[in-house]
Amino acid sequence: MHAMTCERKLTVDKPADEVWDWLSDVRNAMTTNQFHERIDYSGRVTGPGPVVPIHHNIFGRRDVRRARVTQYRQYHFAWGERLLDEYGPDTFPHSIAMRVVPRDASRCTVYARVRGIWKVPMARLIGPYVWKLYMPCVLDADLQDVALAVGAIREKKALEFPPEVMPLLRLMHARTVDSVPVDELMASLRP
Repeated sequence: MHAMTCERKLTVDKPADEVWDWLSDVRNAMTTNQFHERIDYSGRVTGPGPVVPIHHNIFGRRDVRRARVTQYRQYHFAWGERLLDEYGPDTFPHSIAMRVVPRDASRCTVYARVRGIWKVPMARLIGPYVWKLYMPCVLDADLQDVALAVGAIREKKALEFPPEVMPLLRLMHARTVDSVPVDELMASLRP
C-alpha cells in the first residue's frame, strides 16, 4: 500500500500575517484538527525538531501520538505523527502540513495537507476509495477551524461524512471475510 495525499484550501478575508500569527503557535496549529484534543507542549516552535505529544479522540478512541516538527518557516508548518508504542501498532502513520499564501493585503489562502498510509487489513482493497471520501471532509473542517479562530467566518459547518464512510472505515479493520482470514484473502488478489 502506498502513501496517499489529500490537500485542501480555503481563501479567507484576513491578511496572511494575521492568519500566520495565529497558526504559527504550535498549540493552535496542532489542535486545528477534528481529532486532536490537546497537546502537551508549552514552548514556542522556531524551527524543525521539537517533539510534541498530541492527544487524539478518534470517534471515542483515545490515544497519544508523538508529532515531530519537520518543517517550520514563515507561512509553513509541517509535522509527522506516530502512535506511542504503548497503544499498539500504528495503523495510520501520517504527516500534516499547513501553509498560508498571501493573495493581497487583506486576503490569503490557507492550505492543509495530509499524507499517510492506513496499515489495516483491508486498506489495500478499499483504502484509496475511503480516503477520497473521508480526508477532504476532515481537512475542510480543519480549515474552517482556522477561519473561525481568526475571525474570517462566524460559524463553521458540522463535520459530516458521506453515509458510507463509517461502515467502510470499520470494514477496513476486518480480520476475516466469510470466515477467511483477510491476509489470505488479500494474498489471493495478488497477480
